[in-house]
Amino acid sequence: MRTKPFILVGLYCIALFISCDFKTTIFGDFNSPNDPRTTEYADYTIEVLAGIGSNPSPETTDATTLRLSHVTDLEASGGYLYVADSLHHRVIRIHETSGAASAIAGTGVPGYSGDGGPAASARLFAPTAVLAWDDGSLFILDAMNDAVRRVSADGVISTYADLAALTGEKADLWMQADWNRGCMARLQNDILVYHYHRIYRLSGTIGSVSAVEYPATDFFGTIGGDPNSFGVDDGGALWLSAWLHESQKRVLGRVASGSTEFEVMREFDYGASDSIDFDSSGKVLAYKDQDEIIAYDPSDGSVTNRTDEDGGSVFCINSSGVLYRYNVWCDLGQHVITKMTAPLTAPAVFAGIASLVPTGDPTDRIQPWHLALDEEDGELYYTDTSQTIVRSVNVSTGQGTLVASGLPGSPKGVSIGPGGEIVFSNNGDSNIYRLSGSSYSLIATYDSPLEDVAVAPNGAVFAASFTFSPSGGFTYFTGLVKRVSGEHSILRVGNGTPIAYADPDGSYSTAIPIGAVWAICFGPDGTLYLAEEERRILAVAPTGVVTRIAGGIWTETSPDRVWFDSFEIEDEFMKAREASIRGSPRQIAYGADGCLYVAHQYDAVLRVNAESRIEQLRFHLDGRTVDLCARGIAVDSARRLYLATEYQIIRATPRL
Repeated sequence: MRTKPFILVGLYCIALFISCDFKTTIFGDFNSPNDPRTTEYADYTIEVLAGIGSNPSPETTDATTLRLSHVTDLEASGGYLYVADSLHHRVIRIHETSGAASAIAGTGVPGYSGDGGPAASARLFAPTAVLAWDDGSLFILDAMNDAVRRVSADGVISTYADLAALTGEKADLWMQADWNRGCMARLQNDILVYHYHRIYRLSGTIGSVSAVEYPATDFFGTIGGDPNSFGVDDGGALWLSAWLHESQKRVLGRVASGSTEFEVMREFDYGASDSIDFDSSGKVLAYKDQDEIIAYDPSDGSVTNRTDEDGGSVFCINSSGVLYRYNVWCDLGQHVITKMTAPLTAPAVFAGIASLVPTGDPTDRIQPWHLALDEEDGELYYTDTSQTIVRSVNVSTGQGTLVASGLPGSPKGVSIGPGGEIVFSNNGDSNIYRLSGSSYSLIATYDSPLEDVAVAPNGAVFAASFTFSPSGGFTYFTGLVKRVSGEHSILRVGNGTPIAYADPDGSYSTAIPIGAVWAICFGPDGTLYLAEEERRILAVAPTGVVTRIAGGIWTETSPDRVWFDSFEIEDEFMKAREASIRGSPRQIAYGADGCLYVAHQYDAVLRVNAESRIEQLRFHLDGRTVDLCARGIAVDSARRLYLATEYQIIRATPRL
């Protein structure tokens, strides 16, 4: 007979109520210009539980066996291809002829360590750019460590520049969702590096490095844009692929040597380039319209196709004209680098596994989404968006299991009932399924996209869905949370159904529309918590009364839409219901400590504590405090967190 922890929650809440805060700084508008964060709230230590990095010696012997994750930069130099395998926290070197591969920097485990020793034994945290130097050394933009690291020709690593100290700015949390904004280029004997919406020119040697904005202070504020990538040609001109915010244009432009004026050379219809390189004739290679790579001739403005093959926007060209390109097909589990020897010819796979067969090995390349913890059995279940599978990892032994494969659609939400049953939602075919061993059975079918699923303490299954419709140039979402099976007093929430809504001032309304619901979970008393597209977190009592517990102030400005009022945070100790949440949370979990934990794919991990205050959680790694984004979250009775990042599952243990 299974005894679930719900019975003990009351005791945990009493014992832990006053200890939930952990010294955490509390504030509202994350990443605002007046962000009140300090360095005094690193609450957890973290370790990799699954994904490359759970094994300190990832495979690197041959290019065709590499399990690449999220390559953000390629550099061809001296007969080698250097690969910034950012979310595996390593830099790989591949011999262009033999294909022999080795991790020359980074162990695969995120961190910040190793200065003065072998680079292959050092820890990096999301290396996003690489730059080869004449003396055989390599510079690495260690993005989430706010540092430029240098690997000498004999393999010794050091910190060349502490960017946070030199610039006064830490890396933007959005870097974790937009990794490609990590660029470096050489300008004479200096390094240009992108950091916190600026390009800085680094000059000097280790111990005496200076940093100044280049080409001018607040250059990107002046042109009203942000770079996707940049490069410097042989004449010293800075070439930029930029997104101009006000005009919404994606452009290729340049700043001539010695100038600060930005010249737009060509506009793109769709996405801007995430790589810029130059061929031997001086043409500028850039990514065009989501698939092609073009060669732009500065002398006459003409454009020729370098390739018309579909593929990614991260590429480089070597001195012989060979083009390397990173390509991702997540639905097939493919992350490969292709090699093209001549324009408009079919590329061949050069590095990476073209078709990865999923296993239960926790060191597999994974792309986890939602998490569900069966604490009694010690199994952490997760859906994998790169494969149609559900996996688990034992939180004590680290042993991985391929629970079920060949599932229909794309599994997304996963939840465990009081009897240990596992249910999951499919975003692809809008169905809810129940797992039994490695087989599955259909519970319910929907006609709209499914984002999450949750099982109530009494076994009732609920699903989060939404509908959408265009209107006036915008797409409007209407949310729905519906009981799928079992008995529970709540039938459905949202989707135009009148509900009783309790605002903090005591007023009630009976027809409040809800935006797209991204995540749901239950508390031990049967209260349903939901995170919705309007950047609010709502609590639905078993009686059906809805209370806003977190998220910004709002007003109804149209018959079918709820919008936020704009307001300024004046007090960092804001109540959760008065604090803004940037973007839409992706999963929420109720802890035995009475706190609600919020995973945010593009921003910080949050917590609504027992005093109804909203907090950002920060994490301790190798003596530094770091920020994490996550799109999946679970919490155990000991207050340990399990976080699904883009390609790893991380366990975070409270420091107190």
